[in-house]
Amino acid sequence: MSGENFYSMLGPSWDSLPKEKRQEFLQKLYQYASEKGCKQVSLINKAGKIAGYASAMRLDVTMP
Repeated sequence: MSGENFYSMLGPSWDSLPKEKRQEFLQKLYQYASEKGCKQVSLINKAGKIAGYASAMRLDVTMP
């Protein structure tokens, strides 16, 4: 956590998940992070790029 942002590094199993499961995970993580005072969640893949983002207004996952 950094201020109002929650960052999480993803493991290799993320790559095998279908888009629906990725969205479901990100939504649950956003709910958890918002309870802790965060307003944004960023998921970072093994290449250091954003693989998912969630806020009150948006939820996006990147598919390879």
